[in-house]
Amino acid sequence: MPAWYKTRIRFRQLDIENNKYKYISELYLQRAETFADVEHQMQTELAERLKDFKVKGINEFKVAECVLHHVFDPERETEPEEWYLCKVEFSDFKEQILITATSVVEAHSRLEKKLKLSKIPFTIKDVDSTKILGVFDFENEALMQDYQARVGWMEPQNQRAEKQKSKHQEEQIPIPFDEKSDDKRGPSTITEEEFDKIDGDVRPYK
Repeated sequence: MPAWYKTRIRFRQLDIENNKYKYISELYLQRAETFADVEHQMQTELAERLKDFKVKGINEFKVAECVLHHVFDPERETEPEEWYLCKVEFSDFKEQILITATSVVEAHSRLEKKLKLSKIPFTIKDVDSTKILGVFDFENEALMQDYQARVGWMEPQNQRAEKQKSKHQEEQIPIPFDEKSDDKRGPSTITEEEFDKIDGDVRPYK
């Protein structure tokens, strides 16, 4: 039976303004049958946007529903709405629901309006923003359209970074040199094992 999984990936990217490499983590939510299916989906869906990335964590995530208010339109919006996690209590059970919005207040208002249609007593106990960049479910056309729009919105920045990065290709993985050191020649390098120990920040929209 399909379940929801949170997947964290990590990759390196050149900061064009500072000409330094930085480590970026991204968080996605996807619906799949098994952990193996999750990893296969990530490799398939992200291969065109990211040439080199690692799946750093896959965890099953309990969520009753993903409520997409509208499909992101980059021609009308400057950035995608965030995904908010809402904890809801009904008379005899509890649920977690994800919903898109621009703020905690808006997320609460949208979910409240939706739940009132069911005429079942409920209480929204908590609303928190998440760092989920995209949600994809191959059986949900709207979610997939929204995911593709979000990926397309992120693409130009990655293309510029990749173009700059090609000038600094090295056999080892480059990282920024220490600004306090006397060596100002350019990026230094680390091994693959050392790279795995570095914990980058999860990329926010803003």
